[in-house]
Amino acid sequence: TQAGVGLGLAKEVAAEFPAWGDTFASLLVGVIVLNQFLGPPLMKWALRRVGEAHPQADEPDFDGAKPSAVLAVLADGPHGAEVLLTRRSMDMTNHRGEVSFPGGRLDPGETYEQAALREAHEEVGLDPADVTVVGRLHPLGTWVSKSWIVPVVARVPEPLPLQGRTMEVDRVLWVPLHDFTRPGTFREEWWHTAIGERTIYFFELDDETVWGATARMLHQLLTLAYGPPATRTAR
Repeated sequence: TQAGVGLGLAKEVAAEFPAWGDTFASLLVGVIVLNQFLGPPLMKWALRRVGEAHPQADEPDFDGAKPSAVLAVLADGPHGAEVLLTRRSMDMTNHRGEVSFPGGRLDPGETYEQAALREAHEEVGLDPADVTVVGRLHPLGTWVSKSWIVPVVARVPEPLPLQGRTMEVDRVLWVPLHDFTRPGTFREEWWHTAIGERTIYFFELDDETVWGATARMLHQLLTLAYGPPATRTAR
């Protein structure tokens, strides 16, 4: 926890620099306390600032939608944060060959977090014990598969060696977040669909194209990490 790390750091500083001990400890405790009170409202302000302050609705907003969850897993790679993605098999009925997050439908009685962790374990062998859930992104609906998807954000210490364990998964890949921010990678198209006109997002990577619902969730994640597209720079 922040408090535990802070107190440990204060003890180390006091031992190494006796003259700083009390002053540094008081300053550090003050920062921790301020963060506990100011952190949540500042995060809400940041979400509003980048246009991602959406209500976290648990229930689908259209008839017939089936509750689903995906796991957006981040890890510290050699060149910064990386995200776990899979490519769906061409044998699938829906979204065949598309790049996506591990995920699927909720089983009876499951929370979105439980479903996301279970699906990731079933699809790519990611052990839930290795995963720390961080929070959720704004849910979205897909009309093709009639899904109401809640993206669950999580982290693992490092990009783990994973592989597909079901017929659904054709490929498992860890992609550095900065690859999505390179010039010419992101584009938008305006599509006429059965539910009206919609903006469709695309990320053109070196050997894969991420689009549709997954691209929209990635766009949301990147906006939180780097800001709106016009202000993003690769890191």
